[in-house]
Amino acid sequence: MKKLLLCTGGWSGDRYLSAFLAMKPRFEGYAAACGAEMGVIDHPLDPEGRRTLFTQKLLIPRTYGSYDIVAHMDLDVLIPRNLASVFDALPAEAGFGAVVDPRGSFAFQKAWGFADWTRMSHQAYFESLGLSSERELASINAGVVVFRPGLVADMFAAWYFDDARYAHKSEGDYSSEEVPLAYLSQDAGVFAPLEYRFNRQVFFALHETSAGKAAYRDYRSFVNRARRKARKALGFRSAHVGFGPSYTLFVEDLLKDGNLVHFAGKYPVPEVNQDLLVRSQ
Repeated sequence: MKKLLLCTGGWSGDRYLSAFLAMKPRFEGYAAACGAEMGVIDHPLDPEGRRTLFTQKLLIPRTYGSYDIVAHMDLDVLIPRNLASVFDALPAEAGFGAVVDPRGSFAFQKAWGFADWTRMSHQAYFESLGLSSERELASINAGVVVFRPGLVADMFAAWYFDDARYAHKSEGDYSSEEVPLAYLSQDAGVFAPLEYRFNRQVFFALHETSAGKAAYRDYRSFVNRARRKARKALGFRSAHVGFGPSYTLFVEDLLKDGNLVHFAGKYPVPEVNQDLLVRSQ
């Protein structure tokens, strides 16, 4: 079976270039551990740029159709040394896999500031976008995704190139790639949810356990103190300028438990014990 692990980044002018260079050896190490080739998307998959780079993830299966199975990971992740093969996590009959959003949970609502839409069920969320199915639907996070190109390439590409889809709704309405990836695969009956450990988002994890909530309180306190000092010394409000030690320890605990940690929501990536991470190639 031909397997390919992909990440995006590395072309001139890419604002994620430094993150790509830092993470590339780790991705290569994980690919080797999974018996997969390592690939880099170093140019837009749609040269005409009809959609954003995020939405262009829909074209991954078509572009890499010579592989039996393809996984893509965002750059803002830490891969633990003991992470199981994400390729083995996708059942043979499934064409697409991703971690399902924890809609309905306190963590989901807290992370998104208790906005009204966070109280929507999965089904209601899709219906609000004019999408319905006889099958059960669930929204996803696309930080880690797995494709079987032979099962999904055509339908994902068809959505991408359908200008009528975007005549009355923006890519933002569809959460770029996430809504079509979830909707099309689930409506076709070829979706399989990945275990939470393959995409453990700090965004939610900080609100899920007592340890996480304590780390979040310390993190916010540390950031607020640092911002006050920055304003006083430099006269401006800084962004993420630091974080307390409990935040780093919390991330390390997630890694020890075999979770790929995803720093969605612009959470900072801390310097963790390197022995916890997959070996570099």
